[in-house]
Amino acid sequence: MSNDFSKPQVLECPSCGATLALPDADTFLCDYCGKRILVPLELRPQKTAPESVIPGENQKESSGFEWISAAQTSTVRTIQQKNTKYILALSIGIAVLLIGVLVFVLFLSIPSSSSTNSGQRSNLPIISTSLPTMVQFARQVMVFGSKGDQPGQFDGARSIAVDNQGNIFIADYTTGRINKFDAQGNFLQLIQVQSVQGNKDIFIFGMSADDQGHIYVACDGQILKYDASSGELLLTIPDQWPDIYFNSVLVASDGNIYSTNGMAGADDVIILSPQGELLAHWLGTIENVNHDDPSIELALGVNHAGVVYILSPFGDKVYAYNPDGSFSFSFGEQGERAGQFDLSIGMLAINKQDYLVISDVYRVDLFDAGGAYLGKTFTIDYQVAGGSMFGMTMDANGDLYYISSGGKVLKFDINYP
Repeated sequence: MSNDFSKPQVLECPSCGATLALPDADTFLCDYCGKRILVPLELRPQKTAPESVIPGENQKESSGFEWISAAQTSTVRTIQQKNTKYILALSIGIAVLLIGVLVFVLFLSIPSSSSTNSGQRSNLPIISTSLPTMVQFARQVMVFGSKGDQPGQFDGARSIAVDNQGNIFIADYTTGRINKFDAQGNFLQLIQVQSVQGNKDIFIFGMSADDQGHIYVACDGQILKYDASSGELLLTIPDQWPDIYFNSVLVASDGNIYSTNGMAGADDVIILSPQGELLAHWLGTIENVNHDDPSIELALGVNHAGVVYILSPFGDKVYAYNPDGSFSFSFGEQGERAGQFDLSIGMLAINKQDYLVISDVYRVDLFDAGGAYLGKTFTIDYQVAGGSMFGMTMDANGDLYYISSGGKVLKFDINYP
């Protein structure tokens, strides 16, 4: 896709949503939130080849290498042509020799006619013509969606969930609209979240699904529980102002609900029963082990052993906690290579084998339960997505789903080790 550089180029910050002028660089810092942003390849300026220059006889480049004169170039070309002929002749000779050796070996391995007639099998080796198949780590299998305010369209969508029937739920960030689709991306239903406080904007911070047919929505500091089939509101778990303001929601495999605290400066983890009863409230989870981590926009994951992982995108680190809330270990380092973190938005999901999938707006990396990078990574196509990734979820099979700032839902089939 060609870029029209006669017009100002802009890019939306995937972290704070600010509109920024596109610089002539591969990466740059957001003027508003200060996070480093990776410029997609297709939006980077095309570099043109330098014009041909015929230097003088004594002219040198700034690097110190002398230019070669026309006469010298002709001599070098003649020598190269002769060498090429010699190499070609030698290669042909070697190939003929190898073919002759192979034919001789096969001739010796052919059994005599008497042994063949006596019913003995041939001693010829069986040569397989099949080649090993390269298995991709991730394969994009579905894309659908568009921007708009009509049923089945997205207006600033940031949250995504998949229920136990494979139905896909997409929530707008400020409108309170939740669009429901079947597993093939066909629109089924529009669920409208009502504001309890009567505000015009209804902020949805996250969604999660359990295996009992329920969808949980973190909205305006509360957690709402819906019937995934009918869209009926079943339960409202209110905030506990000023101590608790539910800023996310995650349903673990045991059915318990996990959330982060949206109060300023809080890095708490709140654990609730499926009925909304407070089971635990861990205070200062990151502050107690790393005072320098800003602990902003935290993402949660819980494996099948009850280990809780907290991804700190602005701290470029993951913290692991035992089921009783005690700190276990941390991992992660800042960098732009695979297995390193340079996150503007942090997304985390855990499959049935307790592998950790950690994603930013484009790149996806795979880690084991102990935080070791497994050498598996893939990059999401910016042009296909139409923008940055804003939300991620995982279905029961371990496949990944994304909602992009461009109003696209993307599904990836994942091949785990």
